[in-house]
Amino acid sequence: MAITATTDKNRERAARAAEPPIDRDPANLDPDFRRRLLKTLEILKSEGIHFKFHEGFRGVERQRWLYGQGRPKAPYGRRGLVVTNLNGLTKLSNHQGNKEPGSGKAADCYPADESGKVLWPPPSSEDPRWKRYAEVAETQGLTAGYRWKARHDPPHVELR
Repeated sequence: MAITATTDKNRERAARAAEPPIDRDPANLDPDFRRRLLKTLEILKSEGIHFKFHEGFRGVERQRWLYGQGRPKAPYGRRGLVVTNLNGLTKLSNHQGNKEPGSGKAADCYPADESGKVLWPPPSSEDPRWKRYAEVAETQGLTAGYRWKARHDPPHVELR
């Protein structure tokens, strides 16, 4: 009996720590935001700068999982650098919109090669693609995480 209880606790712990899937469906974004984001990516592509949409809408579970990084005692807690201060329940991310698919108002995009394979330059790097991505996103009425001082986040753009 003790072995079963221990095994159940280990399974429960593993389930809490498992990364919820990333939503890469643009249809789950707010229509106005989606239009502006896709226009941003289209303009960059016309300039020979390829970016790939990596993550958009986030459900509560995914946002809570991200919040758990760097907070070992929080639900979904684990070691690492803190990546968000928004817990997904009382403090919503713009990725979450109103918590329903089709309402997300933020996305993370990364430089890619011509085949669409994501390249991973460090967000803290001075790679000029991050700056250009921010500039073009801003022309489309989006806010670029590249400009943020407190939590520099070059892949992130959101509806103002």
